[in-house]
Amino acid sequence: MSDETIHSGDIRILQSERMTDNADGGGRLTGRPVTDGASNDIFDDISDLDRAAGRTSLRKVGAGVLTDNTAQYFGAHAIIDQVPADPNVSVVMFDTGSPSDERAESRDYVESYVTAGATSRMTLLGDQLAGQRSIITFQMPEATLPDLGDVLALMTEQGDAAGEVQYVRISEIDHEIRTFEYMNGSNVQTFERRVLTLGISTALRQRVYGVQPQPGTVNPDTVIREGQSTDAARYYGVSTLTQPATFGANSVTVA
Repeated sequence: MSDETIHSGDIRILQSERMTDNADGGGRLTGRPVTDGASNDIFDDISDLDRAAGRTSLRKVGAGVLTDNTAQYFGAHAIIDQVPADPNVSVVMFDTGSPSDERAESRDYVESYVTAGATSRMTLLGDQLAGQRSIITFQMPEATLPDLGDVLALMTEQGDAAGEVQYVRISEIDHEIRTFEYMNGSNVQTFERRVLTLGISTALRQRVYGVQPQPGTVNPDTVIREGQSTDAARYYGVSTLTQPATFGANSVTVA
């Protein structure tokens, strides 16, 4: 009589078609199981460059039952139950609901926790280049300053790069009032603007286009919009307790 039981060892984590961080990484699941306990069978090693500049790695895996019997499968769940040993590494898990999506689509899902909202009172001061870890903006002196942790959407709405969107989170703020000059007929006149240097948590992916300050309204190709939080995505991670948790408690304190 054959064994019609699904054992815990029959439930395996399966690799996707392309286990890479290329734009087409991911795809459909395969029958190739991830080797339990094997190093780098999902993610690559962390290089010295990654430690210096940071990196986000997205890899797609899924669960499957590798057995020949016809026992009923009641479902499974997955959790992250240990924090990484390296304090500079964090891990999060999410499910897009797509059986065939690739890395570029998954990245869009990750970024969908925030959408572009109202136009900010800030304007990019000149062009900002790919790879920068800060952006320079200007606004009216009386305008409210942004806060640390705010997310901005840099939306290129005109020109050859129209349609490009980059989301950046503010990690540092430095600002000062500067005086600018402009020609009014044959006369040189001045006006003031607050210039802000904003550190951002990730480098710019591509060039964004600003303008030089001038009196009145300016229309840069790239518009700064305020980030608006949404509930479009769900993420699952793990954190250690900073205080003991008691049975029946309604709240816990984590790192």
